[in-house]
Amino acid sequence: VGPSFISIYDAEWNEIDTILLNNGDPAFRVMVDSEGDDIYVDYDEVDLYAWQDVSIAKLEHFRIIAAR
Repeated sequence: VGPSFISIYDAEWNEIDTILLNNGDPAFRVMVDSEGDDIYVDYDEVDLYAWQDVSIAKLEHFRIIAAR
């Protein structure tokens, strides 16, 4: 079971934010891709023991905005 969150870092590896995935429920096979100001996260939703008979894939989209 993979992380239920992703962390965002700046170019100097300072953590900027942590984003909850799947409402904090476990996720598996988490893949992240960034394109411009957008972050796309794809994952399978699974229970604690990963006993899913069917894949329940989800895609979440986040926009990166600068804090001022």
